[in-house]
Amino acid sequence: MVDAAYPTRLLISGRYPNQARFNWADGGGYVYIDPDSGQDITGISIQQGSDKIIVFKGFSCYAISLNTAQLGNFVVLDPTVQPISTSIGCSNPDTIQIVENDIFYFGRKGLYVVGYEPNFLSIIRTNEISARIRPYILQLNDSDFTSCCSMYVNNKYLLSFPDRQEMVVYDRERGCFAGIWKLPFGVTKMRKYVDGSGTEKWVIGTTTNQVYTFETSVNSDNGTTITKTIRTNKDALGVWNELKIFKLFFCLLRNITGTVTVSLLMEDRSGATTTIKTFNIVGAAVSGKAGWGANMWGAKQWGETQGGVVSGTDEFPRFSQLYKQGRLMQIEVTSNVANSQFELLNIKFTGTRQGDNSLSSSLRV
Repeated sequence: MVDAAYPTRLLISGRYPNQARFNWADGGGYVYIDPDSGQDITGISIQQGSDKIIVFKGFSCYAISLNTAQLGNFVVLDPTVQPISTSIGCSNPDTIQIVENDIFYFGRKGLYVVGYEPNFLSIIRTNEISARIRPYILQLNDSDFTSCCSMYVNNKYLLSFPDRQEMVVYDRERGCFAGIWKLPFGVTKMRKYVDGSGTEKWVIGTTTNQVYTFETSVNSDNGTTITKTIRTNKDALGVWNELKIFKLFFCLLRNITGTVTVSLLMEDRSGATTTIKTFNIVGAAVSGKAGWGANMWGAKQWGETQGGVVSGTDEFPRFSQLYKQGRLMQIEVTSNVANSQFELLNIKFTGTRQGDNSLSSSLRV
């Protein structure tokens, strides 16, 4: 990982079970990546087949080998830095994708690939892919380079420019670009995952604050409800080994559109977790005047634009009397209505402790 305080320093963790430690004594360490270049680290990846870490900067990229050195009775990490290119780099970490045994990345010089050549002196090389679309690359501005994102799916490298609402597609199987995709919105994030049923799904986030999911058997699910759930940590009011009388519950939400369901889950005296309270909060509706449903019909004015959400920054404070005996309390906020949203600002409980030996005798050992 990159050290936030020193953006040219690469932190390397120790081996399992010290993967969360970066101290030399735990098998970790760090290495500075060309600190005098004036460039920060923009992305990190792993080169398949070579066991090397590839580090990208704005105008350069490097291969890091994790060697070790013997110091007395200790073996410490001794990483070495090997420049791959000192003129070609990566402008945004979201453009780095592992493609088969190579790494695709996009920078101010264009779209490049880093690959491992085991039969050619076992070196790592970088080559340009975007030479055939260089006129398009020359039209991009600084915002396009810093806000772009990518995804590799179905043998295609998708590179999105959200401000331009366009997407460049490189077909790796055919070795050619599939043209410029024009979109009604800008794509700001793209991710691929496999769900519990083994189906590969692709998720994209847009500049219109909408999320779309796709899969091989579904072309679009625009308008399909995506359930949003927030479940807090279990709260014991600071004392986990005593029962309490939970008296009052308070919550504060904001910018609610649609309907939000709030549920209170409590672990009772017997150790069972049950829902002791459930209520709904109805937010703002969408305002506007009925009519043709559009501003224009051709060149003719027929109606008015449908209004926006009127919730604004309105806050929704709610409270409830509980007076229930339990050990732990947990809050679940759910919204399963299409186009609904909410912001959870704060939650709070009040209660009194029941003292020592208040737990159930069935828990005694």
